[in-house]
Amino acid sequence: MSGFIWGVSGSDGDRGVCAMVNSSEGEYGEAEDAVYVPGVDYVAGWRMAAEAADEMNGALRAMGVDEGAVRAVPHSGAHGEPVVWLRPEDARLIARVLRRAR
Repeated sequence: MSGFIWGVSGSDGDRGVCAMVNSSEGEYGEAEDAVYVPGVDYVAGWRMAAEAADEMNGALRAMGVDEGAVRAVPHSGAHGEPVVWLRPEDARLIARVLRRAR
C-alpha cells in the first residue's frame, strides 16, 4: 500500500504551495522529504479540486447526509492535477446514498 508525503515551498518569491508525492515505502514522510517541482502550478490544481469538493459536499448535504459523516477534501497531485480525496468509508456511504436515489 502506498502513502503520501507533503512539502511546502515558498522559495524564489513563490507563493507557498503544497506538493504531494507517493511514498514507495507506503509510509508518511516528513515535510522536507516531499518533492516540489518548479514550474508546476499546484495552486491551480488545488483550486479546481476545491470547487469540485465543495460541489460534492453541497450535493451530499442536499441529499440529507450529515456534514460530519462525509467530507470530500481537495488536494493537488504530484504533477499539479486536481485531486479530491475521500476516506474509504465516505466513498462507501456515497455509494449507498446513490443506490437509494435510483
